[in-house]
Amino acid sequence: MLIALVVVFFISIFFSIKLLISFVTDGGIQSVNSDAGKYRYGKCVVFYPKGELGKEYAKTLCTSKDERVIDYEDESFGDFHHIIYEDLDYYTSNDYKEAKLSGIKNERAIVSSYLRYCMKKDNIDIAYTSDFLLKTSPENIDLSEVSYELLSKDEIGAYFKQYDYQARIPSVYLQGHFNEDLGVEAKELERIRYINPERPMLALTFDDGPNVNKSNGASSLEIVNTLSAYDANATFFVLGSRLSQECVDFIGTSIANGNEIGSHTYSHSYLTKQNASDIVDEITWPNKRINESFDYDMKYYRPPYGAINSDVKANQPYPAILWNVDSEDWKSRNANTVKEKVMAEVDNYDVVLFHDIYSSTAEAIRDLVPMLIDEGYQLVTISEMLEALDIDPSSISAFYGK
Repeated sequence: MLIALVVVFFISIFFSIKLLISFVTDGGIQSVNSDAGKYRYGKCVVFYPKGELGKEYAKTLCTSKDERVIDYEDESFGDFHHIIYEDLDYYTSNDYKEAKLSGIKNERAIVSSYLRYCMKKDNIDIAYTSDFLLKTSPENIDLSEVSYELLSKDEIGAYFKQYDYQARIPSVYLQGHFNEDLGVEAKELERIRYINPERPMLALTFDDGPNVNKSNGASSLEIVNTLSAYDANATFFVLGSRLSQECVDFIGTSIANGNEIGSHTYSHSYLTKQNASDIVDEITWPNKRINESFDYDMKYYRPPYGAINSDVKANQPYPAILWNVDSEDWKSRNANTVKEKVMAEVDNYDVVLFHDIYSSTAEAIRDLVPMLIDEGYQLVTISEMLEALDIDPSSISAFYGK
């Protein structure tokens, strides 16, 4: 009798294990280490659920032999497949391809902003390329390829067929754009900008402007438009003597685009030759002029000629921002020369000096911005760089770059 009970016990254990294995290998969650769930072709890896996607399908998805293998040993995958090319991850699911929400209006800017934000936040490399930024600008994105899914009360999934990617968008920002009641209170869309502190960054800075005179090339306007097209921002140190009403209005637009404005003094004179009160007046004059039209608090200034000493530091109302890479655009006045010099010298956390009064600089920036982005750099303001470096501006008298 005892022997019979032992036999029955072991038989029960055997069939329980077999049933569990059957669940794991036939439609249940699989480990990436399962031979049935992983297919290699060249140097590309495709993970797929067993029973839904065969190896031939995986092979059609992965046709390159030149990509780097990324293997996640501890991950597990359910009803979707995971395709890896270099550092780019795609998660796809048939559920995403069926629109479950309809009636959205005025979505172009919203979709563009959140697609760029979500992909950057998820650290997907394509989000940092100039090509992606241009394709996802509001005027270029193909909304006919976007479908929506209510993931929860709080989140909407926007599936972008052209990128095989789903962005998760907070419902509160889209409620006002759907005919359906999502059960949340709508919020006004804020400008989304995401800086990844783990990725390289540069602070492009511009002195001596603004130049918005069309007969003189309107180079400042062209530079701001280039930055905007690539989701990049910079810091502009403006001269008080140039601040006509037209220039002040332009500065307001530049700030709205996410750029930062600092003082380059009123007269571009040597602060090291001024007394204490004149130092303060020279530095604060541009901010006072701007505040005649709108509220804005400058956080930084740049001393003309980079001339600074202990007396200047003792009287400056806010920190001085200098530089560690000089484009020397003022010397060459040649776009190609400027591009070559900057590309040869820049490194992570550098502050790069330009002058936005030259048409040749605007021409160089048209090429430099996408080139730097494709090198992996985030183009940020001084404030964004200091925050990434965990530097309190009030704790420093001058910053040159790292």
